[in-house]
Amino acid sequence: MNPNDKNEEEISLIDIAKTLILRKWWLLGIFLISLSISVVIAYRKQTSENTTKSVKQWKYTTYIVIGSYSLTYPIEPLPWIEIEIKEIFLNDSNIKLPLEVEYDTVKMGGNGMKVITVLPQPEKGDELDKKVQEFHLSILKPLLIEHENLLKPVREAFVKTPITSSPFSAPTRIAKLAHRTEFTPPTPRLSSPKIIILLGVIIGVFSGLFGVFFVEFFIHVKNSLKEL
Repeated sequence: MNPNDKNEEEISLIDIAKTLILRKWWLLGIFLISLSISVVIAYRKQTSENTTKSVKQWKYTTYIVIGSYSLTYPIEPLPWIEIEIKEIFLNDSNIKLPLEVEYDTVKMGGNGMKVITVLPQPEKGDELDKKVQEFHLSILKPLLIEHENLLKPVREAFVKTPITSSPFSAPTRIAKLAHRTEFTPPTPRLSSPKIIILLGVIIGVFSGLFGVFFVEFFIHVKNSLKEL
């Protein structure tokens, strides 16, 4: 290793240390500004979450078992049924309430779906229960009728041409209508106040270091221009 190179490395480290010591107030100031911003964001986030949690909500879930032509083939693909519910049947319903559709081909066996409505808890829950039940029925009745009509040709064909073993076919049905449970909105992990403050500390350190060397660079450029 060249001695000159070693001296240059030592000089560079010494210069960096001198810069950090001389500009320590810049480093501390930028760090505190970044930390303060993160604390304010975390506080507002926590306040917003507490306000949301103070408003109690109910989650109404209707469980649907989609009919099938056989053990493995549902009458219609689940993604298409979701589109039908959200974009066709929902628009045709006279009752306007929030609605979401969920399904999991692994957990639900490929033919289970959930229709979900989340609403604030009212003083009289029975009236809201009936309203949501009517709402879910108004959305799902067209689906039940449509699937029944799709199964008719299969059944009629079997009656006309009987075989030794009848084909397995099952109609679409509602397993549970508007099952009510208490609902607490999930908190995203990366948006928790602790994570926000931790990110503020990390960003503050890097921003402070960058700010210090940028100020030092600016001063050197300014002094060089004066010497011209």
